[in-house]
Amino acid sequence: MADKPPKMSPQVTGIHRFILNAFGAEPSSAPRNNHTRMVDRAELPALEPLALRQIFRHRLDAIRRAYRGTPQNACLVCAIDPSRGVAASVRLMTPEGAEPAFLTIGRHERCQLRLTDPALSLRHATLVVRRLPEGDLCVRLLDLRSGLGMVGEDGRTLESVSVEGHLFVGIGRYVIMILLGGEDLAFSDDGGEVYDALPARVFFDQRERVQQGPITRAPRALLPANQDVIFASGTRTAARARGIAGHQSRVDIHRAAEPLRQPSNLLDGDRRGTLTVACSAGSASVPLYDAQVRDGVLLGRYERCESADLPFDLPDTVSRVHALVLAEGDKLYVMDTASTFGVRTANGDEVPGIKLDAETHFTLGTDTDVHWLPSGS
Repeated sequence: MADKPPKMSPQVTGIHRFILNAFGAEPSSAPRNNHTRMVDRAELPALEPLALRQIFRHRLDAIRRAYRGTPQNACLVCAIDPSRGVAASVRLMTPEGAEPAFLTIGRHERCQLRLTDPALSLRHATLVVRRLPEGDLCVRLLDLRSGLGMVGEDGRTLESVSVEGHLFVGIGRYVIMILLGGEDLAFSDDGGEVYDALPARVFFDQRERVQQGPITRAPRALLPANQDVIFASGTRTAARARGIAGHQSRVDIHRAAEPLRQPSNLLDGDRRGTLTVACSAGSASVPLYDAQVRDGVLLGRYERCESADLPFDLPDTVSRVHALVLAEGDKLYVMDTASTFGVRTANGDEVPGIKLDAETHFTLGTDTDVHWLPSGS
């Protein structure tokens, strides 16, 4: 008599529940609490690695159809629902030179890769792809301080991952595949062989996420504990509870994750510049340091954004998660994260992103002015 498929723990959720359902496991009949979406990660067992080879075997035709025609200077960003196939896909063209291309993944209608899983945040993650000096593509995916996060190939919950080559992560019930153009996916009808033939991935960075109690997180502080606002005026309409969350270190793929706390002292030599934010409620100028912009500084109205540290409330024309200030390579950018009213240049043109290589003025939405002044200017 054949063995029955293994019972699944009622605590296994998200992508792993859907993978196990799709490939023969039975869901537990244990009752589920439908009145809360708060999950205590401390109660969950260790997550399993993504079943990538199985997904390629069962969904090869759908992956091929989505990938067909992807040129060498582009990548396919594809969301696979293991139980149903391709849920959504989009091609991201990579410009010549070192300038990055980027897109936002989430439930919001402005996201370039829009997904419907209600467990996802409206703006869940940002993908950044740039060309290295030798011509290869570096792919970086950053969680936008979402509640759910994202799962790496090995089952760890990640805040950020950078890789040379293809990238696979789990977000909600989907496996997100970033497949670089120019590959031959049609040499075999065996999806396992196709997966095995993909070039090895070279990980530059996998920053693991440390859960502290329920699956929520305070934003990383825009201001370190020992750093005052340079200048501020205005009032806050409501009290905000916030704190400095534990930072994660960048780790080599061959080492265990090591927690990295907010440094007690940020040297002036590490100061990247000064960001001034002004709207009808007030204005504030704050310094930004290398350690902050390497991890990304989120601007928006949500508490999960670093701009929650500002001493006034941003107007409603600023989205809850509006833009990301991020160091990519040796350059600094502000990137629109699928905001409703956009990021605009000083001339009023709506743009996906702006390079901050000199003194720069830009606008969040329609009436929040931002001034970037690099150190030494």
